[in-house]
Amino acid sequence: MRKTLFLISLNFFIYSSVIISQTGEIDSLKQVLKQEKDEKTQVDILTDLATKLRGVDNEEGIRYAENAVQKAESNNYEYGLAEGYRSKADILYHQGKYKDAKGIYLKALSLFEKLDNKKRVSRVLNDIGVIHRYLGDPEKALEYC
Repeated sequence: MRKTLFLISLNFFIYSSVIISQTGEIDSLKQVLKQEKDEKTQVDILTDLATKLRGVDNEEGIRYAENAVQKAESNNYEYGLAEGYRSKADILYHQGKYKDAKGIYLKALSLFEKLDNKKRVSRVLNDIGVIHRYLGDPEKALEYC
């Protein structure tokens, strides 16, 4: 019983420390975003915020990702556009909205392929494969993975 209570307490301490640290990091990024003048750098910060908000505040994360997409489009910043799509799709994926996430991942995939970013192409292909697994299509999952 003591061991169980100890482990529960330890997990609480570890996870609460991570959440506090993550919240501080999010707040810092928001402050940097307010001061940043370069719009491409703003896009990078917005996608980073969206990613860090996944699981903490999904709706706010989606707003940041959508804002990144808009800014990237208006600045013809293809990498930022792809990252904005990927960030939004990540949040939707983790919310279990697999079909929505897949459509957005495909937009990101197209851009990452165009930019010849093999690391991101690989990651997005894997995420789409996992989505197919969750949707009950193991053959399509293997194809993407």
